Amino acid sequence: MKINRPIIATLLMFTPLGAWADTLYTNVGALQNVRVLSIDGNTMRYITPTGAEASRELPAVMRIQVDNEPIFNQAEEAYAAGQWDAATSDYEKTLRSTNKPWLKEWTSFRLLETADKSGDFSAATGAWIALLISNPAAAAGRQPALPPATSTYLDTAADEIEKTLQGKLDNQQRGELLKFVLDIYQKKNDTPKAIDAADRLSKITGGSGNEDNPNLLITLKFNQARIALNQNDYAKVRQEIESIAGVLEQPQQQAEALYLLAEADRNLAGDDPAKLQDAALAYLRVVAHFPDDTQAGNALVQAGLILEKIGQTDQARKLYEQGQAEYPTSKARENFERLKKADP
Repeated sequence: MKINRPIIATLLMFTPLGAWADTLYTNVGALQNVRVLSIDGNTMRYITPTGAEASRELPAVMRIQVDNEPIFNQAEEAYAAGQWDAATSDYEKTLRSTNKPWLKEWTSFRLLETADKSGDFSAATGAWIALLISNPAAAAGRQPALPPATSTYLDTAADEIEKTLQGKLDNQQRGELLKFVLDIYQKKNDTPKAIDAADRLSKITGGSGNEDNPNLLITLKFNQARIALNQNDYAKVRQEIESIAGVLEQPQQQAEALYLLAEADRNLAGDDPAKLQDAALAYLRVVAHFPDDTQAGNALVQAGLILEKIGQTDQARKLYEQGQAEYPTSKARENFERLKKADP
């Protein structure tokens, strides 16, 4: 049923003033005695005490106090104080108890942030799933960062996602869930389940061709390429990446594609010096074209290791020297010191 906002606003004008108890703490001050209606995209809509409808962009809302939601109000106070564990606990309780759709959405946003800061992957996963159900567009790309492969939280999250997949979902929601659980299975090195998740995702994207959501296809192909890499099927790695070469628009996607192709080239090269040289150049293309990408430091180190293998130790040393200055979190310094100790 379509909501007639003007009629609602008119009716609310006759609500006793005492019923208006929500407060929005914004970047320009507190808006007291309002009633929040909804979150539409990046905007929060509310009714003022006079019955007029107004709105604020979400980034401008610092904190909310809601009538008859004491646990949520505690969570917001803990959030403002940087008490991430307490905020996470109370946001989780709110998500389970409130019957206000807009509050579920706001709480999901908050819980994603506080759970990440407190290291509670299970809570973050639950918040992300709740957000995906209420606002798929907002949830896309907000999947929580994965914990280490040995973490039991990965199993719990995978079970929760698989259970959610049994419900009534649209293709966008189902696709985002499958992307996330596919990442989890790959993190756990559970290749059979990763392949199964990739197959299910393939049914949504069509596997190839013109899809309504090309990002789902890109995610699928990248994951299929990684699975092939783990299975030593290097020709398939190239096949998967080349099949989406024409639709990779984002720099991060392009860098990932170059890195996976370099990985395939290195393994296909065997002990052939010329092919190994080409593989080293493939890694260096990642560094040259995408120096700020997270893969750049590792790509530079991999190129150096190949050059060592074919006897170009001086060139490898120069790469490690560059790497320890530009990519301090990589293993460039470790390899530079190793070669330094080996010098006569």
